[in-house]
Amino acid sequence: MSKVMNFKRYCVLFNTISSSRSYINTDISLFRHISCLLDRQRTNVAGKSWEIRCSHSGTQNMEQNSKEIYLIAGLGNYDYPGTRHSVGMQLIKRLGEFLDIKFTKNKECLGFIGTKELRHIHIVLLQPKLAMNINGTSVQKTAKTFNVPIRNIYLVHDELGKAVGKTSLKQSGSAGGHNGVKSVIQSFRTDHIKRMRIGIDRPTSSDMVGNYVLEKFKSNEIELIKKAINEGILKLAQDIGADKHLSPSEVLSVNEYLECD
Repeated sequence: MSKVMNFKRYCVLFNTISSSRSYINTDISLFRHISCLLDRQRTNVAGKSWEIRCSHSGTQNMEQNSKEIYLIAGLGNYDYPGTRHSVGMQLIKRLGEFLDIKFTKNKECLGFIGTKELRHIHIVLLQPKLAMNINGTSVQKTAKTFNVPIRNIYLVHDELGKAVGKTSLKQSGSAGGHNGVKSVIQSFRTDHIKRMRIGIDRPTSSDMVGNYVLEKFKSNEIELIKKAINEGILKLAQDIGADKHLSPSEVLSVNEYLECD
């Protein structure tokens, strides 16, 4: 019997059992058996690739296997958390908490990786373990490992040229003196990489920059940074959803995220 016929038989039997569960005392073992048959089955129907997956609730989702994958990388020095220079990593950590994404150390990617399949997209979050000036190696290896096209890569980093808490999304262009961005541009050999920039302000003297970026935020700046991180996540969701005609809430549920903070 063909795969298509088997596929149809499983679907008909599964739908019959699913619809009757609320009316009759269905044999749960049979239901689970059919669920397992459907779990991770792949086939071709009408020339399209589909995947049937079992969710934790026992309901089945049949989704066309065509979701785009996006990489959001928070640049910084992993060993200096909470500093101005690592504010990009703070955004990644916050987004991971909201989406309930667990980070694990990935030797191949040279950093800490978190992944999740959302309703409309696949998302990969990265916190490089390397020093800021060689973050690009980690970003490039992660993009290659997960097969992320360069158009779907977003960098998140600190910006000396903006006041504390100000954010902006830059579509492409030079590194602007940021060593982490410079490393990424060198690794990919192009400056056509999107960036979410979070302002950290500039010290009074250029000689102080080295120490300044490794300082923690002042108490009166912390709330500004929290708001900037929320705003940055919203702008990322807006940009990802723009071409797909999706709202931020449909992409990352960030409207609820901003309201609950």
